[in-house]
Amino acid sequence: MFSLSRAIEEFSIKRQEKVLSRKVETGRLNALEHVFGIPLETLKGFFSNPAENFNSDYPRAENLGNLGIEAFLVIFNVEINSFPLCFNLIKAGKKEISLNHFEQDGRHTLVAHDDEFGGRNIRLLTNDIELIRSLAKARYGPPPPWIVWHDLGPHSSNQGNEEYWSVYVWSPYWLSLSLEEQDKFIEDWRARTKPYISDEDWDSWVFKIRFADPKSRFLYLKQSGIEDD
Repeated sequence: MFSLSRAIEEFSIKRQEKVLSRKVETGRLNALEHVFGIPLETLKGFFSNPAENFNSDYPRAENLGNLGIEAFLVIFNVEINSFPLCFNLIKAGKKEISLNHFEQDGRHTLVAHDDEFGGRNIRLLTNDIELIRSLAKARYGPPPPWIVWHDLGPHSSNQGNEEYWSVYVWSPYWLSLSLEEQDKFIEDWRARTKPYISDEDWDSWVFKIRFADPKSRFLYLKQSGIEDD
């Protein structure tokens, strides 16, 4: 009896999971239609050939083949001043089919964007792997915390919107940089922020982002003679 009850319970749970999964998939497909302003069947027509296996840490590329769209969804945030350069890279060598829809040799790229947290969110639906590689190499990233959260200062609690931004917008970019790239980033930004950020506050900002990355945290603690527990 116990085994039968357990089997019935497991069957019910699996059925609920399948229903929930279908609802999630439907919600995501509806969101894609809304974001890119193109009917789902048309999107599936653009992206009908199986996409290659491909991984990108930054910007992250999600294969949507499980949703019936053979393309990658790429989402990242850039500084507003970097947007023209980034957009030019996206459309380089491609034919413009319609507004923010580009094609090259059968590879389609759809672009959508909106502004948030002092930067510009860019969303791409594309089967152009070389484009994704080019974006990864270009290293376009979001504005740093001393710009986005300047009013809160370097000693803020990192909760709410700040926590969301730190986890989903800033950290993926910052952690993708090598130590040498991080050094260059900090050096370049210090030259730009001298007029409005004191040396004391700057050291605190740098400590905050350095300590958040295991690579630089280890070196910082080693140089300071502190053991990392």
